Amino acid sequence: MKLRKINYILSMALLVSSISAVNVYADTINNINTRAIITDSVVIDKEDSGSTLVPGDILEEVKSGTGSITITLSDTEDNRDKSNVKFGLSKVADVVNGEYKVVDQYESINVDLNNIKTATDLELAANLFKKVVSTDNILTTDKNGKCTIDDLDVGVYLLYATDISNYENITSFLVSIPSWNEADKSMSYDINVIPKHTKIIEKEKSKVPATGYDNKAFLYLGVGTCLLVGSGILFFGVGKKKKKCEK
Repeated sequence: MKLRKINYILSMALLVSSISAVNVYADTINNINTRAIITDSVVIDKEDSGSTLVPGDILEEVKSGTGSITITLSDTEDNRDKSNVKFGLSKVADVVNGEYKVVDQYESINVDLNNIKTATDLELAANLFKKVVSTDNILTTDKNGKCTIDDLDVGVYLLYATDISNYENITSFLVSIPSWNEADKSMSYDINVIPKHTKIIEKEKSKVPATGYDNKAFLYLGVGTCLLVGSGILFFGVGKKKKKCEK
């Protein structure tokens, strides 16, 4: 009888311990999912990435710090030269009290970066900022199509091509420091961006505008002019002869 009681007590103790362990594990998983993981760097491919702005609940954790942005041009189909491409950089927003706040010089742009959810929204916002941009820095790519700028404060930056050199057209884009990686729920302060680019469409050679006259029209005009001149000569010649006869 005592042996049964001992086994019962041991079984209940084991069950309670198991439940507690499960609860601790669940709490740990929840904390991992809700808090941001800081990684060394992130690669943002503007051809297929979503919004990389940090979500509001995570942005509250961002107080200060510095980061870097590296631009890496991808190869084109016809292997265009990637060197000497120039990018302008301008800070468009700060992080204030867990929100993105557009800086004073861009307040005229009616954009709320806190409501941007998709890559398309981010691209549209970049185009709006580009219309009234004030360049702070110029970056130039090396022979490998890369350029880097360091010691950037937290916030959102606009980057746009000021000279594509021999490369293709480049879409303007926004980069946040830190940037958000939705796939693994992480933030990164050192950002490597691969900009979106499109082929240059060569303009058609200009054609001489049609005048509305063909070769026959010019022929008729020439003949008419000759007849008119001939008639004039004949008229004045006859007039002179009449005057002589009258004398």
